[in-house]
Amino acid sequence: MWVLAMIVGIVIVASWQVFGHNQQQSDAIKRATAAASQEITSRQVVVTLAGVSGNTGNTGNTGSVSAKPVKASPQKTQPSEIRATPAQLRSWVRFQPDRSQNGKVRTKVQFQPEKVAAWMTQAAAQLKRAPEKGSRQVDATGHLVRLLKDPVSGVKIKNLAKSTSQLMKSLQDGKREVKIELRTESAPGGFDDTVVPTPPLAYQAQPTQVWVDVNLSNHTTAVYRGNQPVYGPIPMVNGHPQAPTRQGVFQVYAKVDHQIMRGIGWNGSYEEAAPWIAYFSGDYALHGAPWRHTFVWEPEKGSHGCINMAVADAKQVFDLVSIGTVVVVHQ
Repeated sequence: MWVLAMIVGIVIVASWQVFGHNQQQSDAIKRATAAASQEITSRQVVVTLAGVSGNTGNTGNTGSVSAKPVKASPQKTQPSEIRATPAQLRSWVRFQPDRSQNGKVRTKVQFQPEKVAAWMTQAAAQLKRAPEKGSRQVDATGHLVRLLKDPVSGVKIKNLAKSTSQLMKSLQDGKREVKIELRTESAPGGFDDTVVPTPPLAYQAQPTQVWVDVNLSNHTTAVYRGNQPVYGPIPMVNGHPQAPTRQGVFQVYAKVDHQIMRGIGWNGSYEEAAPWIAYFSGDYALHGAPWRHTFVWEPEKGSHGCINMAVADAKQVFDLVSIGTVVVVHQ
């Protein structure tokens, strides 16, 4: 009997030793995994867009869109970057216990490509921006009658797959701080056009006579030769209700490439550098307004009386008119 008891005792001791060894291994694996997890979640991963701004604008004779930066609408601001949270970083990883050559337990870190790619796709979706259409009235020939709303260009992501591979490699290389720049391209907003009747001409010119039409009702400017448009109509901003643009038939009497315009207006003193100026009545002039981001008419944002145009449009008008060119300002 004592022999049997001894055997049972030996088996029990051996079992406890095995259990203890397994418990030690389990604890070592937990510690190694926790350390690896802490290292992973302390990394910094940031995704940004490379040089993006919204775009809107206008060009000459159709009122179509060209690149011109606009201030983002406050209620529709986009995030400038996306950062991976510790929980997200941890979710990308599969931990596998391993034993090193010296017998110590360690944890192998394996990043899962499909989870990294899914996060990148989600980040890109938050950073991109859908285009917004503008609104305008045009006549049957496609010429602008009135600009109602500017378009806003969207943002497309160009290199998502390449950027995802770059992020994956950086993670596998053990980089603690990773910044990925997504390359972008503009997605034009375009216009919703409404066809309306062509406004009647406010001036009966000779067939070869160049003249300028300033329409204060539609807030447009156009250069005509006879009854044919040469440039425009284009959107413009005329005088504020407290500083209305003078109406009548005038002539260009001075042209100035560039001038600092100073004065005291309806909203106090002002000082602006204006290009491509064509004076037609006293201090009233056609000129470029580089300080404006939109030429959609808003009464409270009217000018001090002059006709404000996009710089490119003002240059075209400046080049087409001469001293003596008729300027017709009307409702």
